[in-house]
Amino acid sequence: MMHILRFLKPSTWQLWLKDHFDHEGVWIEFEKTKESETIKPDEALNIALCYGWIDGQIKRIDDNFYLKYFAQRRPESIWSTKNKASAERLIQKNLMTEPGLRAIQIAKENGQWERADSVPDDYDFDSFVRMISFYEEAYKNFMHMSPSVQKTYSYHYFGAKKAETRTDRLKKIVDRLNQNLKPM
Repeated sequence: MMHILRFLKPSTWQLWLKDHFDHEGVWIEFEKTKESETIKPDEALNIALCYGWIDGQIKRIDDNFYLKYFAQRRPESIWSTKNKASAERLIQKNLMTEPGLRAIQIAKENGQWERADSVPDDYDFDSFVRMISFYEEAYKNFMHMSPSVQKTYSYHYFGAKKAETRTDRLKKIVDRLNQNLKPM
């Protein structure tokens, strides 16, 4: 069953996480308009990071609303450069909680903290673009995405060590690109 929450203020999301930081995960409803009554996705992510949580999948509801999944960060999950910078800012502002600090410590111990910053040895952006070019709709959507999104997709592909994992990732990437979705 999908657990959907809607928060009008950042403090209510923070209170929910304080009481439920060990919960399996929730979907949060966001408004797409600038005059949104719900909290902003960036606010929700920063609060989530403080509790060792991370955002993930997005589901469209309609033209005005969408859902975003938030859950505890898995130990094997890679910390993006953006999320590491946010976490460090939150630590400096003394906003990080014990579960958030523990998630960072685990990532530093198991190498996931630094992994996003390292480029795979065989990384080749041009060859990735050539692979995507065989899928017309996916390629068209990919070429309209920002360079940072393109890089994220290509890093995800080349981050796999085994050929079968890369094949599986390419299928998933093409599926997302066919739907004009950004990486999760």
